[in-house]
Amino acid sequence: MQLTWARLGYPLCLVTVIAITSWCLAVGVGPLVIIALAALTSVSFALIGEWLKPFRDHWRATLKDDYAPDSFFFVLNNLLLQSSLLQLAIAAFAVSLAGGGFEIWPHHWPIWIQVPLGLILAEFGSYWWHRAAHELPLLWRFHQLHHSPARLYWLNATRFHYIDVTMQQAASTIPLLLFGAGEVVVLWSTLFAAFHGYWQHGNTEQKLGWLNYIVSGAELHRWHHNFEAEVSNHNYGSNFIFWDLVFGTFLWPERGHGSAKLPIDQIGNDNPDYPENRAPLKQLWYPFQPGGKHGETT
Repeated sequence: MQLTWARLGYPLCLVTVIAITSWCLAVGVGPLVIIALAALTSVSFALIGEWLKPFRDHWRATLKDDYAPDSFFFVLNNLLLQSSLLQLAIAAFAVSLAGGGFEIWPHHWPIWIQVPLGLILAEFGSYWWHRAAHELPLLWRFHQLHHSPARLYWLNATRFHYIDVTMQQAASTIPLLLFGAGEVVVLWSTLFAAFHGYWQHGNTEQKLGWLNYIVSGAELHRWHHNFEAEVSNHNYGSNFIFWDLVFGTFLWPERGHGSAKLPIDQIGNDNPDYPENRAPLKQLWYPFQPGGKHGETT
C-alpha cells in the first residue's frame, strides 16, 4: 500500500484536480474558488501521504517550529496581502511598460496543447527569477527565508518572504502576458503552482520514476534545500524541471546526475546570523537590515 501510494499518490491527485477544475470551468465557477479547491485537494492528498508514509520521521512538523510560523506566512501572503492578485497587477504593468504584448499566442490551438505550452513558458520566467534569487546577494536576502527550515513538509510551500513570492509569481506570469495567452491558460498556470507546491515540499515518500525528468517533485526539490550551496543551487524549477535540464542545473544524485557530500535530509540556511523560525517578524525584517552578514546563497 505504501509503495503504491509513493508511486501513484501524486498522479492520482493531479487527475482529481484536473477533473474538478474542468467541471468548475464548465459550470462557470470563479477562478479564485477554483484555485482554492485545487489547493485544498492537494493539501488533503499530501496530508494522507505524510501520515501513510513519511519520508523522514524527524521531519514531522511541530507547532512552535513549523505550523505556527508557517501559518503566519500563509495568512500574510495569501489571505491578507493577496500576493496572487498583486503579481497579476505587477505583470500587467511590466508588459505595458514593454509596449504591450506581442499577441502571437496560438489561440486557435486546442486547449490541451495551449495549457502545457503555457506552463513551460511560465516556468521560464519563474526559473530565472528563482535562479537569480540564489545567485544575486540582494535577492537572496529575501529568498533565504524559504530555505530556513531544517525539515520539509507540506506547509513549507507557502513559507516565503512576501516580496520574494510576489515577484516570483509575477515573473512566471509576465511571459504569458507578453505572448498574449488567454485567461484560461493563465488560470491553469496559477492553478498548477497552487497544486504542485504542497507535493514538492511534502514529507511523504515519492517514487515518480521517469516523471522526475518532467516535474520538479519532492525527490528533486529536497536536494534544492540541501545545506550545501553547491548542491542547493540546482533544481530551480517551481513546477517542471524542463529548464534545469536545458540550462544544466538538473541534479538527481540517486540516478547519477551530479553528486552531493551531505545526505538529502540535511537541509537549511547556512547563515548563522539568520533569525530562528519561531521569529517570523524578525525574518521578514532581516533583508532590510543595513550591513551585517546575510549568508552564502544556498
